[in-house]
Amino acid sequence: MSSLDSLVSLAITLESTTLSRAGYGTPAILDYNTRFTDTLVRSYGSLAAMTTDGFATTDLAYIAATKVFSQNPKPSTLKIFRRTNAPAETMVLTPTTAVSTTYSGTLAITGGSAQDWTYTSSATGTAATIANGLTAAIAALLSYSGNLVVSGATATGVVTLTAVTGKHFALDEISSTFSDVQDETPDVSSVANLAACEAIDSDYYGLISTSKGGPEIVALSAAIEARRKILIIGSMDKDVYNSSALTDVAGVAKTAGYDRTAIFAQKGNHMAQGDAAIMGNWLPYTPGSETMHLKTISGVAADTYTDTQAGYLNTKNALYYKTVANVNVLLWGKVASGEYLDVVRFIDWLYSNIQEDVFVLVSSNSKIPFTDAGVAQVEGIIRAVLARGISVGGLAASPAPNVIVPLVADVATADKAARNLTPITFTATLAGAIHITSITGTVSV
Repeated sequence: MSSLDSLVSLAITLESTTLSRAGYGTPAILDYNTRFTDTLVRSYGSLAAMTTDGFATTDLAYIAATKVFSQNPKPSTLKIFRRTNAPAETMVLTPTTAVSTTYSGTLAITGGSAQDWTYTSSATGTAATIANGLTAAIAALLSYSGNLVVSGATATGVVTLTAVTGKHFALDEISSTFSDVQDETPDVSSVANLAACEAIDSDYYGLISTSKGGPEIVALSAAIEARRKILIIGSMDKDVYNSSALTDVAGVAKTAGYDRTAIFAQKGNHMAQGDAAIMGNWLPYTPGSETMHLKTISGVAADTYTDTQAGYLNTKNALYYKTVANVNVLLWGKVASGEYLDVVRFIDWLYSNIQEDVFVLVSSNSKIPFTDAGVAQVEGIIRAVLARGISVGGLAASPAPNVIVPLVADVATADKAARNLTPITFTATLAGAIHITSITGTVSV
């Protein structure tokens, strides 16, 4: 011991508490696969890392990850949430049952190249003959055998395609002569599988599912509402954009008033994972600094909608991607309830930042005294977070946010005894975003 130590004894304690901050830039892809089996969750920062783990370029998780990492800017990492229950992909095609009508589309099975199929009903065609004809046309494809069960309901003309468990198929370019197209893949423990993955790692914000059956969308939408997360999920169901009825997945989510589910309507390949591209485009931006309206998304094909169809989508608050003034853009960027995606995410950011910063204040100090000076420290933390909210663009600077804390003399004795500082309130105004402009001008000579 030095002579100085013997005269002046000194101990320094570092009072700094760190915690895992809630992340708002990480997507999780819920997917059934057997590419890794030692855990339910793995993080990836590149497609190459997924290839190393055995993912094939035709795997749905790999396709979704490709869409995420194709954005600019893009998330630095994503997580694969491995499902242990395999969905049996099921699509139901309903022809118009009109006579002398051509029905067509393309089909690809688990990595195989897309193959065209077509069938023209006869002049005396019936629901039974159309169902049989469509079933035979699709079953004749080379990729059909051993991978897909095709059956026709002769009473109604409905044709059902069901993949063998563990296989995937992609439908595309379905002709408008079908009155309805529905992904009716049964939900197979999607919520339980999600919970099992979250028990290992819940540090993500955006949820994507490679399976997009109606029953699963309904189940995941209800489940995500209880989490501080967002689900963006695509649907090929034709009645989403072709009917005013609120009986489709988008209508059901709207009726339920879900704030954490965004339904992406798409006419093309139901397994193209366009929802993953939207998530990958959105999450890199700081909460409060962004809006998804009129954004161009890499890797997503634009669809064509009539004004009537666009009206149905707008009414249901669905996301859709179309060409406006020769530019492909995402429209409106809302969740099912009608709130904007960016608002929900910013409020989540504000919630967690206040909660986390107050926690760090209390836990990193030996004590925050129950005095007016101690209360001022808590107030200062809240004001600092609100100031950050202004700087990122989520809150308006005017009117300025206001924080109201009590004088210690006014706190109830029972609350003081319980060391509970209450009430604390604040007011702030969202900065919002400009989506539509109305301009009136006068030009004179």
